[in-house]
Amino acid sequence: MRGRRSGLAVLFLAGLSTAACGRGKESSSPEKPAASVKTVPPYYYDLGSSTVDVSGYPERQKENYRFFLAVCGSCHTTARPLNAPYADRDDWRRYVRRMHFKMKGRGIQLDKADEDRLVDFLSYDSRARKMDKREAFEEQQKSLKELFETKSKNVDANRQGPR
Repeated sequence: MRGRRSGLAVLFLAGLSTAACGRGKESSSPEKPAASVKTVPPYYYDLGSSTVDVSGYPERQKENYRFFLAVCGSCHTTARPLNAPYADRDDWRRYVRRMHFKMKGRGIQLDKADEDRLVDFLSYDSRARKMDKREAFEEQQKSLKELFETKSKNVDANRQGPR
């Protein structure tokens, strides 16, 4: 019963979040690019992948990941937290708390247990992908920063128009 109730809560939260944020689930779709050539997202890490392979994660973290996708992906691309340079549990707690207040302002309630699930997943994932595989993550960060810089220059050039 708990699994079914949790699944319904996720769907309910995702629906509320989507309506309140005015954005659909397409923002976290891996098939769509995070930004077009004409726009640049607010953060370089928005340009990274919006999904991760959690097949080797414990079952609880897989459930937390699905919850994370539904909740966090309803207002912004999930690439943002997945590729952000943050790895520390305290940093994630602070950011999840900040997002909770933004959602609360839009009429969406997350309780302490929901916040804990998000922090738990983000901390676990950060340890697995960002800390345990630091070199690969740092290389990915470098590539995303270069891509962001290129896109920013292209947008600036387009704004100035032909010379």
